[in-house]
Amino acid sequence: AFAENPAREREAARWASVTAERDLMVLRAEVDFVEAAGARSPATVYPPPAADRTWQELDEPARAVVETITASMQSVHVLTVGADADKHAALAAINAAVTGKGKNVLAMPATETATAFAEHHPYAGRATDPATTRTRIDNGQWTIPPGNLLVIDDADHLDPAQLRYFTEHAGRA
Repeated sequence: AFAENPAREREAARWASVTAERDLMVLRAEVDFVEAAGARSPATVYPPPAADRTWQELDEPARAVVETITASMQSVHVLTVGADADKHAALAAINAAVTGKGKNVLAMPATETATAFAEHHPYAGRATDPATTRTRIDNGQWTIPPGNLLVIDDADHLDPAQLRYFTEHAGRA
């Protein structure tokens, strides 16, 4: 027979409680994040620009993606581009729709590769890095009014706090 150890059992129960509480906190944070990412705003609907070359030159799959993004009221979109897709054409068409509505696009590449892409294939009126963008928003130097678009290329490379910050900011705009 095994001897009972009440102190060890209490310690195990306490850690189980701490773990369950921590898991619940993480789950609450994830639910909050999903809710922020699902925010909707009519300001994020952009009509196709009239007689715009970038829009007209899209192939059918790219046009479907661009139309889905520009016709949606969702504040946050995830665009995953395949190896054979023309990323620049899709982003340029989205930019044309946004600027055609009198709004602005800010490119915020999150990696060196994304920065090089934005420099060689401009798809926004201005480009900057995540840290600078956050600093300028936080200190009031910049605002991103409703209807303006922030494109985060390689967003999956942002640290979780940065990703949450920009997702929640988009949800409030």
